[in-house]
Amino acid sequence: MGLLLFARFSLSASSQQLPLVQIERPSSVSVVAGQEQQLTLSFTISNGYHIQANQPADENLIPTVLTFAASNQINVGSPVFPAPTKFRMLGTEEDLLVFGDTLEIKIRITASPLAENGQHTLKGELHYQACDSFKCYFPRDIEFAVEVQVE
Repeated sequence: MGLLLFARFSLSASSQQLPLVQIERPSSVSVVAGQEQQLTLSFTISNGYHIQANQPADENLIPTVLTFAASNQINVGSPVFPAPTKFRMLGTEEDLLVFGDTLEIKIRITASPLAENGQHTLKGELHYQACDSFKCYFPRDIEFAVEVQVE
């Protein structure tokens, strides 16, 4: 009987390791030194799951946050998230504000007027809390890099 309990725990623990959100790799973005360009990042959320909005309805839930490492060459504006959708988990009476399926976030990037021509790597991270119809999981992070060509 102890083996059966262990097997159930192992399946549950391993399901926590599945990638619930994946970034669709953007192609290289070009920007002229001293000018700005819009960058769109697209994240795919696994079927049957959603992630909390950047401004969740419940203060106890963890918002989706997009951050970038500081760069002397490329300035990153504030991310613009789409409108969230309402979702009600089974057995609850309150709607959550969530993102599902595909999440597209728009960001304005500006190359410094003194930016060196060539390829620059912009490192970012998406912090999110995924849920299914029954429960929410521990928060996770996706680290990614976008190649920016300064001309």
